[in-house]
Amino acid sequence: MKITINSSLLIVLLILNLSCAKNDEPPTVDDDKYKFTQWSDCEDRATIQYYLTQDGGHSWPEGSSGGVDSDPPSQVINAGELLWDFFQQNQLP
Repeated sequence: MKITINSSLLIVLLILNLSCAKNDEPPTVDDDKYKFTQWSDCEDRATIQYYLTQDGGHSWPEGSSGGVDSDPPSQVINAGELLWDFFQQNQLP
């Protein structure tokens, strides 16, 4: 059996699982290049950061192209740098 979950559904499941408070704030960034939304009032001091680019398709942002049939990576954000920054700011106790 194959189960497909899109990114919006995954975020909703994370928010429900972590008992995050309703986020009435508009996205921090919402322009023609990408959208960034953050939920920080979650169980166990968890934080969810969600980036949605308008380009890139299903590829690693700022990564190298995977091949002829793959989507070109987004050049709007650098996923590696964002992950590094996130983990530096949110260390485990």
